Amino acid sequence: MSYGSQLWGGCTSVKSMQRMRSLYNKFLRLQCKDFSKLLSNRELLIKLEMRSLDSLFTSQCCKTLHNICYNLVPDQLVLSIFSRGYYNDRYPNRLFFPRCNSKVVGMNSFTNRLRSLEGVLRFEWLNKTAKEFNDEISISIPKF
Repeated sequence: MSYGSQLWGGCTSVKSMQRMRSLYNKFLRLQCKDFSKLLSNRELLIKLEMRSLDSLFTSQCCKTLHNICYNLVPDQLVLSIFSRGYYNDRYPNRLFFPRCNSKVVGMNSFTNRLRSLEGVLRFEWLNKTAKEFNDEISISIPKF
């Protein structure tokens, strides 16, 4: 259900995301065989040891950003990502990404989809290996 969410997750409408969350929770109920809705959605996630759809989307975006910066990609994309990120004094050690689009079609740019990662990534992620980065993501992003 969350396959490719780093592409479509940042540019879907609120109504579409609500529908997807509802469908995701129905899949969880089906997997737990909770047809009478005795368990809440949070209890379902705990029982199945899974993450919420929003948490999956955020963690996949973080992993994609790390792969882009450390694997073989064009240097222009990496430079555009770092040139748009900025430091905010209110939240120390956090990286922020403003959107630079004037129309909705501008959300097709990967750098404009990074706003969902605001406040999640710390500056130290640049010096970490993929394994350390995945461990940090699993700790810093809430499961629910």
